[in-house]
Amino acid sequence: MSTKTEDNAASTSSAVENQYAADNQSAWDRVYTAIVERWPEIDQLELLECKQTVNDLANFVNEKVSAAQEEVRSVVSEFAPQGASAVSAITEGATDVIDRVRYEIDEAPVKSSLAGVMFGFGLGVLATTLYSSACRKAEMRNRNWF
Repeated sequence: MSTKTEDNAASTSSAVENQYAADNQSAWDRVYTAIVERWPEIDQLELLECKQTVNDLANFVNEKVSAAQEEVRSVVSEFAPQGASAVSAITEGATDVIDRVRYEIDEAPVKSSLAGVMFGFGLGVLATTLYSSACRKAEMRNRNWF
């Protein structure tokens, strides 16, 4: 009995996964169709080779046509599966932060180095002050006043 139940659960799970994959693919097919209708100069075979993300498709289309980046991203986002643009926005934000940090390190190595040296110096001063304060307190306790 449990084998039959497990088989039914596995087939149901497989059917749900297949349906999701089909729905997702048809959503991306709508995106591809919208892009080709809007910009007929784009080769559909090259377009199909792109990853199914808003960023990758928008970047590909921007390379091929002379349209505003906002317009391209708007068309792709409008027809992309729901949630795809949110994931792309988060990914894009994280990528921007990483690129900014890399830029700062590459373009301003002196600033980065000086910040590290100043932090180390400040930490050293703090440690020395705490150590000498602790030594003075210990010395005061150990003195015989009479």
